[in-house]
Amino acid sequence: MKHIPLFLSIDVSGKTDGDIIKFFWEKFNLLIDGFRKNPFALELLHIEITFFNRNLIRVIPLTPICDLSPNNLKDYFKGVKSTPRLLGKATLELAEIIGKYEQDCITKNLWQRPIVIFFTAGMPNDTLDFYNSIIRLRKKAEIFVFCLNENVRQFFSSRYHEVHSRRWGELSDGKDNANGAFEIYDLSTASESLLIYPFQIRYFS
Repeated sequence: MKHIPLFLSIDVSGKTDGDIIKFFWEKFNLLIDGFRKNPFALELLHIEITFFNRNLIRVIPLTPICDLSPNNLKDYFKGVKSTPRLLGKATLELAEIIGKYEQDCITKNLWQRPIVIFFTAGMPNDTLDFYNSIIRLRKKAEIFVFCLNENVRQFFSSRYHEVHSRRWGELSDGKDNANGAFEIYDLSTASESLLIYPFQIRYFS
């Protein structure tokens, strides 16, 4: 049976220390708890955890959600002072990682179009790179950005409205030239059901 890969990338740039990291940790645990309550996710979902600041940091490779131990990740939730938020670079590197997984898995009939979720505290410092990278990544994945608060979400939506077009109910059919979802939400008000909704739509689409 094909698994559904999900890539969760969490902002650990210089301005995400202290309370913000604690907040991300709480939402991360809410996300994992939601998946563990979902029998389809327990059977099908594989998750990879990365962090990003000036670099993309791979923490845990694709792992079945039932085998993931969130407590082992807590030590990684530390901000790095004076580090830029290069979300564009992280997005490009994720596209490359996904491409390598795809090459390895598609011949074994184990690959489905993946989900990418970002937790971010603010706008990327490399806005142009992010715009170009998100276009590339949308050819490979469905993308969901959860921003720290509503102000950041509104800023994202206004800046990237050109590519913020598809809805969860309109996911692509996985063709190479298809563009996937690019949705932006406020993490501060995100419930457990909203956090796991990208998987539910991917499963039922």
